[in-house]
Amino acid sequence: MNEPNTNPASDPPGTGPVTEPRTNPAGDPSSTRPVSDPNTHFTGGASAGRPAPVLSARGLTRVFTTPAGDVRACDDISFDVAPGELVVVRGPSGAGKTTLLNLIGTLDRPTAGTIAIDGVDVAALDADAIARLRRDSLGFVFQGFGLLDVLTAAENVEVPLRLRRTDAAERDQRVRDALRTVGLADHGGQLPDELSGGQQQRVGIARALVADPRLLIADEPTGQLDSQNAQIVMDLIAELVHARGVAAVVATHDPVFAARADRVIELRDGRQVAQSALESAR
Repeated sequence: MNEPNTNPASDPPGTGPVTEPRTNPAGDPSSTRPVSDPNTHFTGGASAGRPAPVLSARGLTRVFTTPAGDVRACDDISFDVAPGELVVVRGPSGAGKTTLLNLIGTLDRPTAGTIAIDGVDVAALDADAIARLRRDSLGFVFQGFGLLDVLTAAENVEVPLRLRRTDAAERDQRVRDALRTVGLADHGGQLPDELSGGQQQRVGIARALVADPRLLIADEPTGQLDSQNAQIVMDLIAELVHARGVAAVVATHDPVFAARADRVIELRDGRQVAQSALESAR
């Protein structure tokens, strides 16, 4: 099944039950804590020993009407993500990963189901309020990097802060700090085509995090990178999510990245077929 939806990379920056438990991609079943039902992990609020989720999704369904009939790109998906939690969404091409990211990233609206970000029901917001939510609370990392070719690395990172009308002095400092955090302190003046693919993706990560979002959404962030750069990007995302307390949802085919996650959600034909918590390597 192809996902008849737009990849978030086309948007401007800033802008069922479980059938069987998964095992750690490394093959160690002792590191798996299976979740018996995806709805049991969806709390919608704080519980004993667990903070209120940044993202709460319940019953998410997206149906596209085509000449050949209706396509259920996402079908009754429920989960939540806590601060500092890295959740990986896995599945074959056409499983519904990008559609799901579009929904939780407010780039598309579900046919049925609910999405709440920091307790705010997205369906209750008008277009302007959704734009503000996306600007202030969400950060995106794209497979194709999504950098603006005519802007330097620093200027690309600065875009979300300009959209928020951040003071110039604070903006400059935050851009410098963000580039230093991703190991690119000396590359702020370079254009994207003067950077390697790994460096471009690190600029994308800096841009996604410079405004301190509550939720990071990444669609195949290592999909266009060689294994060495993919490892750098994987480590960087995992470390920053855990250190900064950012909730993160990452779609990936990479089993190594999945092994770094706190939890893995498996999709197939638009349905959530498994969900398991892993002992994350921090």
